Amino acid sequence: MIAVALLTCDRYDYTRRTLETFAQHNDLSRFHLLHADDASTDPRIVPLVQSYGFTTVCHQRTRRGWLHTRTWLMKTAVKVAPWVLNLENDIETARPFPWDLFRFIAKNGSNISSLRLYGRFKDRERRDACLTRFKGTKYQNASSHEVQWRPLRNAPEASQVGYIHWSAQPSVTRTEEVLEHHLAKSHLRGWTVRVKKNVMFHIGQERTQPLEEVAC
Repeated sequence: MIAVALLTCDRYDYTRRTLETFAQHNDLSRFHLLHADDASTDPRIVPLVQSYGFTTVCHQRTRRGWLHTRTWLMKTAVKVAPWVLNLENDIETARPFPWDLFRFIAKNGSNISSLRLYGRFKDRERRDACLTRFKGTKYQNASSHEVQWRPLRNAPEASQVGYIHWSAQPSVTRTEEVLEHHLAKSHLRGWTVRVKKNVMFHIGQERTQPLEEVAC
């Protein structure tokens, strides 16, 4: 079982598109659906999410920020599933979840920590490229650390493997490791696989209002 950890904070139209496309391409009963909301001011958000079968495990009344809210989500996810799909409310699903690839990794990849559901670019327009260098304190003084992606041999679909930081863009990660990452800012212990053909894309330009600008 995979938990889906959906984080919301307003942006109703993006949230609706995120849910519509995820449900369009997948049987949601195959996932454990979890939701946390960081004090949305739009009263339509939580009912919309719940209409797709998500259980709201955290509904902030005042803004606490993405780190606090997502950490709460991961603390819940670790209790129900060994893997968790991180999903923010500005994501469009383009094709079904790659179950064959995931099962291949889960069965053969004990040294693999995460499966990214996107490739070199986050968006359809191929304007938002993923970082090519390791981000994080481990390599903060190693400006030459270019991530080396190589083909994942014998995989059921074209994919690559490399050692890279965890990203909040859609990925399926071992739940204990991603929780540890949020609590202790540690890096994933194993390798990361990424698809060559995006399963999901980042959409839109509207950003969540910065926490410091929210009236308390």
